[in-house]
Amino acid sequence: MMTEQTLPEWALVQKTYKDCPNCENGKLDIRIRRSTLVKTFLFFVDLKRYECSCCGHKAYVSNKQLS
Repeated sequence: MMTEQTLPEWALVQKTYKDCPNCENGKLDIRIRRSTLVKTFLFFVDLKRYECSCCGHKAYVSNKQLS
């Protein structure tokens, strides 16, 4: 006998990615580690580094822009 299983709400959330400012075709969907300098001295800045899936361009994006 099969029972219906429902997925939790967090599993149904669709991720959105920002468009690449360089090529405008790809998405900034690959997370890149921040440098030690940035992590040490700019830990309070709410930025994350992403790489474009199409051209490989790396860019800093704030969390507010991702939402």
